[in-house]
Amino acid sequence: MTATVSGLGHVGQNSLELEPMAIAGTVTYGGFVDLPGNDRYDIAVDISVPGRPAPAQVSFTYQH
Repeated sequence: MTATVSGLGHVGQNSLELEPMAIAGTVTYGGFVDLPGNDRYDIAVDISVPGRPAPAQVSFTYQH
């Protein structure tokens, strides 16, 4: 599972592998990325599921 973060006022994008972690008896995925300044960030998460031909993608915007 990967996440890609790009900021409106920043050049390029930052991609990171999300790591599995156990929380409250279940497995979830996460990671850390620095979101400097007062900006709008576009975040896309690609979710790969075994047996599926292509990853699912979820995108959202975060206003810092």
